[in-house]
Amino acid sequence: MKKTFYLLIALIMNASVYCQTANDYYNSGVDKHARKNFEGAIADFTKSIELNPTSIYSYNGRGFAKRRLGDYIGAIIDFTKSIELNPNYVKTYCNRGNVKIDLQEFEAAIADFNTAMQIDPKYAEAYNSRGNLKRKLNDILGALDDYSKAIDLDSKFANAFFNRGVTKVRLKDYEGAIADYTKTIKIDPTYYEAYYNRGNIHIQLKDYKQAISDFDKAIKINPKLIQAYDDRAYSKMALKDYPAAIQDFLEVIKHQPNNSKTYINLAYSRQGLGDTKAAIADYSKAIEIKPIDTLAYFYRGNAFYSLQDYKGAIDDYTKIIEIDSLNLNAHLNRGRANIGLKYFTAAIVDLSKAIEINPRYENAYYHRGFANKQLEDYSNAIYDYSKAIEINPKNADAYLERSFAKFESGQKDSGCKDLAKAKELGNTRAIESYMIHCK
Repeated sequence: MKKTFYLLIALIMNASVYCQTANDYYNSGVDKHARKNFEGAIADFTKSIELNPTSIYSYNGRGFAKRRLGDYIGAIIDFTKSIELNPNYVKTYCNRGNVKIDLQEFEAAIADFNTAMQIDPKYAEAYNSRGNLKRKLNDILGALDDYSKAIDLDSKFANAFFNRGVTKVRLKDYEGAIADYTKTIKIDPTYYEAYYNRGNIHIQLKDYKQAISDFDKAIKINPKLIQAYDDRAYSKMALKDYPAAIQDFLEVIKHQPNNSKTYINLAYSRQGLGDTKAAIADYSKAIEIKPIDTLAYFYRGNAFYSLQDYKGAIDDYTKIIEIDSLNLNAHLNRGRANIGLKYFTAAIVDLSKAIEINPRYENAYYHRGFANKQLEDYSNAIYDYSKAIEINPKNADAYLERSFAKFESGQKDSGCKDLAKAKELGNTRAIESYMIHCK
């Protein structure tokens, strides 16, 4: 009798050790997964499964870790095993459906989400996950419906509000998106992505101060969110707070030294402070990183132009044209730089190309008119200024310059009418010229 009693106690103790050990490995796997030690998590979940082969939670945990490591087939196998062990555990269907999205198996993913809904029509995550897939497939209205259903089922579902906000941005419903991101933050004040996304909407709405406030909060929660520094810097630059913008751009470059766009924005901010030479150095760095970046050449060309280094400007505009022969502004600005060098014939060629690309380009007509006037081709100058005025009847400078061309070609009365119009439009030079030529 004693032997039987002691054997029973031993079996109970062994079973207790067995269950506790499997649970320990599972908990350790969860902890390692949270710390992004996915290999270690897989090892612990595997040990838990060896000790308890029916643990659907350990299969799910291992499936999650495998997915994070890109082992999608392995993840599918684990989630499928979990479903075999418990076909009514709805979370596993969603987990497997999300991996099927990774594998581009969209119909199979939809089937898993639908199965989860059939088992538990009130399982909000199934609607949220299906909404993510619909958004990926550009079924925007269908995605909105699914996110809204998830929210109806769980009014504290922060991720569903966040996803619906992302979808509303796709529809340019910025106010609706802001409301959803705000609700996300109210539910989970640590949801830094919601602050970040809301900040970007404020940029779209040109509410830069509010954008900066949101980026500040996102960065406070996640100081490693480098894109938030970049977008905050852009907002500061838009507000002409160039010193603060430069500080943020330098922080971005510290972490992303090959980010050519950030060098361009840094250079632009330096120009805002009048440090054009430093700006040119930053534009040059952007070009070094990305030699076909026409934007960097364009801004550097403009910087050279502002220093009256017209040859340097022409070299940059020419490089743009080599990359993109139909770049309208490069032809215009090269034409202007040629005017700066008094190469009026070359300027006319460039400006004519700009007009060929866009026959309604007011500035190209205006500057070509000036070049024609300098070559004493007053007839073509008058034509060009007239085209500029036709496109923009409030172009006071065009009226002023056309008056001078008319005076040179003996059309005094008509020239005086142009000066009068330029005066009416607020051109101060026209007042003095009118006194000289028309009184």
